[in-house]
Amino acid sequence: MSAAASIAAVLVKHAMIEIDPPVLQPAGLYLELAGENLRKRAFLIDDPSGEELCLRPDMTVPACRAAIALPNNSAFAVRYQGLVFRRQSALTAGAAEFLQGGAEWFAPAADMERQEPAILAAALEACRAAGVEPSLRIGNVGLFAALARSVGLDPVWSERLVRAFSRAGGPAGVMAEASAPETPPSALAEALAALPAERAGAALAEMLDIAGVAPVGGRSVDDIAARLREQGARAGAVRPTEAQFAPIRTALTINETPDAAFGALTGLTKSGAVFGEALERFRAFWAETIKLAKAPADTRFVFGLGRGISYYDGLVFELEAPALGPRASLGGGGRYDGLLRALAAREANAGRFAVWAAAGFALRPKRLEDAAK
Repeated sequence: MSAAASIAAVLVKHAMIEIDPPVLQPAGLYLELAGENLRKRAFLIDDPSGEELCLRPDMTVPACRAAIALPNNSAFAVRYQGLVFRRQSALTAGAAEFLQGGAEWFAPAADMERQEPAILAAALEACRAAGVEPSLRIGNVGLFAALARSVGLDPVWSERLVRAFSRAGGPAGVMAEASAPETPPSALAEALAALPAERAGAALAEMLDIAGVAPVGGRSVDDIAARLREQGARAGAVRPTEAQFAPIRTALTINETPDAAFGALTGLTKSGAVFGEALERFRAFWAETIKLAKAPADTRFVFGLGRGISYYDGLVFELEAPALGPRASLGGGGRYDGLLRALAAREANAGRFAVWAAAGFALRPKRLEDAAK
């Protein structure tokens, strides 16, 4: 049986809805999630309507958009197999298009926390069904967010750290910026920062219209206004200290077995009740995962683990075959509540998913077949 068929056979057991999301997707969605750096990897297309489109560089966003359109009012899951398309460079040598197979789960947030161990267990089961015992790296973006919000930073800086977690430069770039000499923001950024968020976009749109300037690059006026408002707000924020950054720097070095990592993280901040609670929830997740699926012997907890397209805001994991070298990644996944709610709002379905959560994974069948040889 092929690896693709093995993955599908495992997912069918979960009574999932099969979907086939469109290949063409709005490029603006991905640019908002991963920044302009995605242009180097995505295949972009100019639509006659004026909207910038792209060949899907992943399956999670298209699958999530397709799931939102389904009529289910109770928890459900979808499964898929399809090609994704990414430009390759000398550092990411490989096929520009390749097959992914995976699944996404959707449920009220309170229920999703109980489902996360089963989702990771299903990913491990799919790898094993294809004849591969993978290495596993796990992390949690929500745990990083809880730490960033527990060290006494001005919210402007803590939220910048959270947003930077999976992007180029990451938290280290934000911390370096905070230590550099301060440069004043533009007058426009300061003016927009003084406006309510709901009015800033309209004000910028009016200004651009008067100047006869049209936004380019797939970003909406509201997104541009939000970024300018952030720059303006940063000018009035209290600058971080190195003592505030110290626990974050320490945590980002952690790459240990889960038990050793939990020990290193315990007591990292003296005023971190929110972080302590998040750590205990993640510890409970890991204990339940071990019950459901035997964890690979070389499992590592990597506090700084992020994934390429930065929509994850909770659990993240990578499944790997180290023998494949630069092509070690077999796939991965995690939780992305914020993406679900943002896409639902975009599709005028925000109310239904306002308190829902989403998580899932995608695997690369060809990599699994190579690893099984």
